[in-house]
Amino acid sequence: MNTLIIVAANPGQSHRPAEAVRLAVGLAAWQRLRVFLWLSGPAVRVLQADLEPAVDGDLLRQMAPQLVGSGVEVWTEQDNAWLAQLNQPILTPQPMSTAALAAQRARMERELTL
Repeated sequence: MNTLIIVAANPGQSHRPAEAVRLAVGLAAWQRLRVFLWLSGPAVRVLQADLEPAVDGDLLRQMAPQLVGSGVEVWTEQDNAWLAQLNQPILTPQPMSTAALAAQRARMERELTL
């Protein structure tokens, strides 16, 4: 079953990106779902290895590295201006066109927007 988690909030201002990462890692560990994480706009900052300050920073420091090797596919918009600001990200999200993201979204059985 394909499950998409979408988050667009800035991790410096909201707990939602940290929660999205926690959910993605937790659901992927169950191994009965294919989990996809769409980091829209500033939410892509959760991939910053040294993100400070961050709401729920402790949770991010614990969970974000677990994305690597978890099987979670991480996407963002190919024109996301925040990508250029990432310095040594823990992983590189797959940039996609708006049309490609819409097509991927259409094939999901479950979707959670934070």
